[in-house]
Amino acid sequence: MPDGLLVLQPSATASLQGEAVKVDTIQIVHAVNNFPSVSVGFHDAKIPPGGVIKMADKDVAARIAKQQNAMFSAQSPDSRITVNDGINSVSFSGYISSPSYTLAIQNVGFSTNIMHEVAAVNNLRTSIYTNKKGAFRSGDTPLKSNIGEGLIGVLDLLMKEKDPALPDEESKAIVEQINTNNQKPIQIWRKICGASTVKWPEIPPLLKYPAVRTNLQDHVAGIYTNSSPNDFFQSMNQFRSLFSMIYVPSLEAGNMGKFISVSDATTAQPELLPVNIRSISMTAGPKNILPLAYVVSRGPKPQTHRDTKYGHIVQRWPKQAQSTGQVIEIGTPSWLPAEIIVPKQSSGSVGDTLDLNVYENEKIEEDKKLYEVTFPEVAKVLERWAKQHYVDFALASSNAKIVTELNVQVTPGKRYTVVSPNGALFKGFLTEVTHTLSSIPRNLQASTELLFSYVEAEGFELPFKE
Repeated sequence: MPDGLLVLQPSATASLQGEAVKVDTIQIVHAVNNFPSVSVGFHDAKIPPGGVIKMADKDVAARIAKQQNAMFSAQSPDSRITVNDGINSVSFSGYISSPSYTLAIQNVGFSTNIMHEVAAVNNLRTSIYTNKKGAFRSGDTPLKSNIGEGLIGVLDLLMKEKDPALPDEESKAIVEQINTNNQKPIQIWRKICGASTVKWPEIPPLLKYPAVRTNLQDHVAGIYTNSSPNDFFQSMNQFRSLFSMIYVPSLEAGNMGKFISVSDATTAQPELLPVNIRSISMTAGPKNILPLAYVVSRGPKPQTHRDTKYGHIVQRWPKQAQSTGQVIEIGTPSWLPAEIIVPKQSSGSVGDTLDLNVYENEKIEEDKKLYEVTFPEVAKVLERWAKQHYVDFALASSNAKIVTELNVQVTPGKRYTVVSPNGALFKGFLTEVTHTLSSIPRNLQASTELLFSYVEAEGFELPFKE
């Protein structure tokens, strides 16, 4: 053996509903905006290496019966997978899903999928809680700059009253059962939101406008109250879209993942990722005839209850003038109302009351003052929105795929500078990691596939990202 040659011996172990099995093949898929999952092919641990065991069709039925009994009684994660790449290891706890057994000539196949324990949040049914009229009447709102805290705050308000439109005791009992079933997934949801790092400091200055406050709360509450049964993941996606977030799951037991800002995909300080490449493919995305000049976000028009010469608030990114290039116009965040009624100025501060008779007789100069108060506050939201879409239009379809040796330490949801023995290759946001391990003699494999988006190849950096 040459001096300095490192020989790695990857391995995998599995315990499925308390039964230790021998792993033949395993694939772990760990991607942003999704729940982690594992596919496992295995055989009975009692079979010695190279040995055989007698099986009959009755054995297949017995195994399926065991899995079905467990599937309909499991209240907590019932299976665990551990993969070791020869240096580091990663473990995965979750629930068995879709077990399959095949018995045929020269084919005895056992396989199953395992869902990470975070997938239990999908059973959260928030539609039983109501957006009652008095829930947000105080004028205050839990939605501030910390989005995770705000999402939980709105849910806590909704949970104070379950659906009152129940015709009979049986219906009430059903709702109570659903409420009881909600308690575990709610704790998972609290962990996700509590770990999240998304901040919108642009929101609090706008909360003094009733239209903004009401529209924002109604959007969030509406996602909860219209949530589909057994598909809370769809609601999570709606929250992501509402506040430009990315869900980053974790493989660790007890870690339910978190939301990060979309801007982290291109502006976070990249970590160094050395790789020995088995294969690589990259794409720069579609080429437009005109290069991208800037993105324009056209926002609401401040209203003073009469005609005014001041129009919609408009912001663009980049701010720098571009002599040529494509101009892309976008809307605004859906929680920002189409019109903002600007309260009357009083002693240099903005109040919460309107006197329509006074407004009718005010001078145009007062309109100007009201517009100048509203403009910078709304403009900050529009500028952030335009900046995120500028980066998205420029880089979201710029991708890279790398296959390297098994490396269980690399995780999605981070920005990396990818370096091979030949030098730096690119900076990119890691969106998906797939670990594959096979001990089948005719298909030996131990590899990790990495998918990146928002890729900036070495020698290129998108201007005006910040």
